[in-house]
Amino acid sequence: MCTEIPFGSQWLQDTILTSAGTYFTLENVHIDQEPQPGLSNHIAEIDRAGTPLGGIQVPPDHRLFAVREIPDDAAQWMIAEWGSSGDLDGWAWN
Repeated sequence: MCTEIPFGSQWLQDTILTSAGTYFTLENVHIDQEPQPGLSNHIAEIDRAGTPLGGIQVPPDHRLFAVREIPDDAAQWMIAEWGSSGDLDGWAWN
């Protein structure tokens, strides 16, 4: 079964259904072009109606290709490790 969810995107790179019944979407606007001011990569969690529930803005020089759901303990470890390394500098959580 296929369903269309109304969610505006310039370039929808990837989408998955989460265990919570929401979706993670990955918009990668710089996949085939030079970074442009005002555009960024964005990971969003949306509900079945396409309403954004939260997300992450990623700097334009990061190339993201897939989104995956991971357990909370793995996410907390990654935030602690990557956050202290500076690798997540410029990422905006909302």
